[in-house]
Amino acid sequence: MIYIEEKPTKKVPGLTSLFITFKYNPRIIDIIKSTNTAIFDKKAVCWEVPTIYLQTLIDQLCVIDDIDLKLLKTNISAQPEVDLKLSEYKTMPFDYQVEGIKYGLSKEKWLLLDGCGLGKSLQLIIIAGELKRLGKISHCLVICGINNLKSNWLKEISKHSNLTATVLGRKVSAKGKVTYGSIKDRVNILKNPIDEFFVISNIETFRNDDIIKAINKGPNKFDLIIIDEIHTIRTVSSAQGSNILKLKDSKYRIGATGTLLLNDPLDCYAPMKWIGIEKSAASTFEYFYYNYGGAFGNTFKGYKNLDVLKEQLGEFSLRRTKDVLPNLPPKTVINEYIEMDDKQAEFYNNLKRGIRDQVDKVKISTANLLSMIIRLRQATSCPSILTTENIESAKVKRAVDLARQLVSGGEKVVIFTGFIATANKVAEMLSDLNPLVCTGETPQSEIDKNRDLFQSNPDYKIFVGTWQKCGTGIDLNAASYEICTESSWTSGQNTQTEDRIHRANNTKPAFIYYLITKDTIDEKVMNIVNNKAAMSSFIIDDSIPPEYEEELRKYILELS
Repeated sequence: MIYIEEKPTKKVPGLTSLFITFKYNPRIIDIIKSTNTAIFDKKAVCWEVPTIYLQTLIDQLCVIDDIDLKLLKTNISAQPEVDLKLSEYKTMPFDYQVEGIKYGLSKEKWLLLDGCGLGKSLQLIIIAGELKRLGKISHCLVICGINNLKSNWLKEISKHSNLTATVLGRKVSAKGKVTYGSIKDRVNILKNPIDEFFVISNIETFRNDDIIKAINKGPNKFDLIIIDEIHTIRTVSSAQGSNILKLKDSKYRIGATGTLLLNDPLDCYAPMKWIGIEKSAASTFEYFYYNYGGAFGNTFKGYKNLDVLKEQLGEFSLRRTKDVLPNLPPKTVINEYIEMDDKQAEFYNNLKRGIRDQVDKVKISTANLLSMIIRLRQATSCPSILTTENIESAKVKRAVDLARQLVSGGEKVVIFTGFIATANKVAEMLSDLNPLVCTGETPQSEIDKNRDLFQSNPDYKIFVGTWQKCGTGIDLNAASYEICTESSWTSGQNTQTEDRIHRANNTKPAFIYYLITKDTIDEKVMNIVNNKAAMSSFIIDDSIPPEYEEELRKYILELS
């Protein structure tokens, strides 16, 4: 007899696993091992296998011996379809959005993974509104993974619904200046009844333990919590990540992002842990999906068992791409290669030689490698970051020239850079066109104002920003053209940046220009980011994945 029992997971990621016991038989062991995921517990004399292999194992094992199968009873009952009251909202959703709303009302804890520009916020607002109408929730807490999304959520709620909303700690002066109270102020607000239905805050606020206590034990019942751009919670070991996991009293939890898996499978762990579909420890999760080898078993070789992760995510998430919009105008990405003039080329080559000399003197640690790569990128983008010498940037010159051509043809243009100095230089050279500038040095209130001016006022033709600050969460689709002086380090962030002008309500095609300086580090970065073998990103949080670090190290050593 072969005994297969479903129980809470021990050494395999997920909620439950299959635990298999039997009298020793090498044929049975070979079948179990063929899943490539089985883990043997010597103490319990038992094999643990992910539940997705149940049917496969039964089909193969039943010809060897009888099977005694015990499965857990599910507590999830089918939810009756809700009769939506869409007429109560200001915006009529597309058909695919209606499907997303119905899906969300049938789940308690799940992930909305629709691609960028498909209107996730509209779906989430209506889901929250319908749960309120049905008497299932009294408050919805919206946690913005990116700080500048707070005001955007406030605008979206007002645009699409008649539901009330407030940003936690937000104050507006008599002159219209927006400020945010201290953490202590926000705690005091949460300790008192809040009239508004939606309460919005940025994720950094939740690093504070008093905020968590005020939410969990205060008078306001947050039955639904939405975390927008949930991919920003990359680790449960940080104060921010561990505190988010303490928000576990809400019956309904939704994580939303268009780019969940930015770097590797571990990106999925914290979001899955928060919505309650992952019970394993982070170390268990890592070693199940990472393939390590080498003499000491600590050399990264690649990933494994990704079919298990895909199955698990598929059961608790909804993902659509822009293919659901048959009438959406296309997006065209243009890689334009440009050449430096003699003076910039000489500066870049001197910098390369300096880095090559430095390599002979210092060990190329990860930190040193990052510093070297960034300096080379700065030299192609805006040499004035590195020198007081007056050296023109081929990228800046081309971005300005292209922008002027487009504006003269009646177009609006968005220009994204990777460095603040580059953005400022572009804006300076386009000053006669009164560009709107938004970088990490720009107050959030001014970014909100500039975005609205760009979207609605025909007098403003150019928006200049850094993709780190404005490449996510805001609509800039008054423009059909976008110029990127640098690629992001990640394909996911590149897509996010591109989709600032490629949205669900577009009426014209979108054109994205990436400016790549020939014979420089730019080409290496693009090759790595676009590598089809890569799961997604090149650098996350100033760390280089092992499979890329050696490639860049080799590049630095060959700079002579």
